[in-house]
Amino acid sequence: MTIDPKEAANALGAVAVVERRTREALYYAGASSILILWGVAWAIGHAITFAAPTLANAAWVVINVVGTVASLLIGFARSRRRARPWDWRLGIAFVVMIVFGMFTQWLLGATQWREISVFWAVLVMTSWIVAGMWIGRFFILSGAFVVLVVLADYAWGGAWFNLWLGTVGGGAMVLGGVWLRRVGAGG
Repeated sequence: MTIDPKEAANALGAVAVVERRTREALYYAGASSILILWGVAWAIGHAITFAAPTLANAAWVVINVVGTVASLLIGFARSRRRARPWDWRLGIAFVVMIVFGMFTQWLLGATQWREISVFWAVLVMTSWIVAGMWIGRFFILSGAFVVLVVLADYAWGGAWFNLWLGTVGGGAMVLGGVWLRRVGAGG
């Protein structure tokens, strides 16, 4: 049985599509836990910032340290389960983003909480958008959606800024994580 070049090209194209979708599903499954984690953390952090502003600094330090360590551990554990080596470049990129954000926040000085919240949300979601160029369009769409929610809240949230951001922004991340888990599991 002979296959002509057109049939071979079609078959290879179909294999490439399956490979891309499989890789995307694996990333989606792994990212779901991290997205749910940060959605819950964001909701808690913004609730504390709203209810007890004097505790906000300490709360966010704890939330960010615990969230960062948990995110790295989730990524490491998922890579071990798949018998695939952990790509330390991802962890380093994550840490570089955090250090860049801390340095920029230091440069900004005594900026208000609203501006700091917007800065960090946009910084992190921009990294999701960039990652989406390699991983899958969900990251681009969800990152852009959260940035739009944050900017709308900044413009119109008023006194409810932190509650809105915690509820809508954190809720969007949790719902996105649940959806990613479903898609990543092949559902």
